[in-house]
Amino acid sequence: MTQNNVTFWTDFAAADLALPDLALAVSLSLALSAAALMLVARHRWQGRPAQTHEGAPRARAAPPDREGTAPLATDPPSDRISDRLTARLAHLPIPAWTLADDGTIDGGNPAFARLADRLLADPDSLAPLRRPAEGAKAPEGQSTLGYRAHLPAAGRRAEVWLDISARRNGAGGWDCAAQDVTALVVAEQAQRDFVQTLTKTFAQLSTGLAIFDRARQLILFNPALLDLTRLSPEFLASRPALAHFFDHLRDHQIMPEPKSYASWRDHLTALVSAATDGRLQETWSLPGGATYRVTGRPHPNGAVAFLFEDISDQIAMTRRFRQQLSLSQSVLDAFTDGIVIFANDGTLSYCNSAYRALFALPEGAELAGLGVDDALRLWSDRAEAPEALTPIRQQLARPRGGDGQRHPLMLRGAGPAVCTVIPLAGGARMVSFGSATPRGDGGPRAPAELRLNRA
Repeated sequence: MTQNNVTFWTDFAAADLALPDLALAVSLSLALSAAALMLVARHRWQGRPAQTHEGAPRARAAPPDREGTAPLATDPPSDRISDRLTARLAHLPIPAWTLADDGTIDGGNPAFARLADRLLADPDSLAPLRRPAEGAKAPEGQSTLGYRAHLPAAGRRAEVWLDISARRNGAGGWDCAAQDVTALVVAEQAQRDFVQTLTKTFAQLSTGLAIFDRARQLILFNPALLDLTRLSPEFLASRPALAHFFDHLRDHQIMPEPKSYASWRDHLTALVSAATDGRLQETWSLPGGATYRVTGRPHPNGAVAFLFEDISDQIAMTRRFRQQLSLSQSVLDAFTDGIVIFANDGTLSYCNSAYRALFALPEGAELAGLGVDDALRLWSDRAEAPEALTPIRQQLARPRGGDGQRHPLMLRGAGPAVCTVIPLAGGARMVSFGSATPRGDGGPRAPAELRLNRA
């Protein structure tokens, strides 16, 4: 784009045209040819007499005689052809005109006249069509010229972008045609803005992004990819192939080391195939202790995207949580009293080994999904007097119920026991089944005997 908002290219007849499609190129070529015929129409055929379709000479129009009458004459066929082409040019929706070397417009079709009428009020808007800008002239001896002109907005009239094509005619001037590409320019600008917005967004992500095109060449990456993979910016900017990219990850120990190179190639092929189908999601445990989640997603036009996310903190947190759960279970199993814990919604959360043994539950039995009603039925089946469970039932039926009182029970096969309901944080409740006789063995005390703060 020059200082006068004119971008031009030369020899567009031999090079790729910067036009939307082939149909546009054909339309411009037709317009140029029709414009050339305008000159032919102005220079009617003279010289040798025109021939009729039978081959006989046809008389040309003679000047009027002295009485002011003119003899009958008929135009030659070339004139009729020129008239027809001129009429067709008049109906062509693409502006076409002739342009002298000094920048003056020497004629144009009605489509150009409508464009000129709009622009005549603003000479600056018409200036790009006359190509006064430096560099807009075609080199000496060149017969074609193409450039893009920008007509700025004026008043209520919106800006217009035109792709102008010109060809040297026999009279030493230019035959010109223009195509309105405003919609194309606006779309291109919107695409550039969208890409810039995405680029800025991707730059803020902590997830590494690598997008490969249909040919499996890297076309887009964000700064997080540099941090996670420790690959050099120069390498990524060189648009490496997908296989080359993953080879570098393996060399930098950013992915699990394969057992053999052959298995690595098979794994890479399966990796790309899964990413293309949107099925790729792997967890890579790296030698340095980090853990990455790698996800593959298909993109339009055969492209594929890989997302690299550092989930080391999440994995560490999950491992700590599991360790805490295991420790809590070990603590519960250390008590000799049977203990069962219900969540605030009444579902069974934990129970210890003593509780399983007391109520003859298999050690590996899955208790998830059981609730208070299921537990009460189990206790009633083992109780000598099910009505003794009424206080327990009432406390469990109330939100945050639990008074910490010891309620005596007689269990079949276990003898006398005491049951205690203790409220816990978050609305949970703990129920313990302890021995009715005092303990003197020095073992862990029953939870019913502990001083617990009520939530």
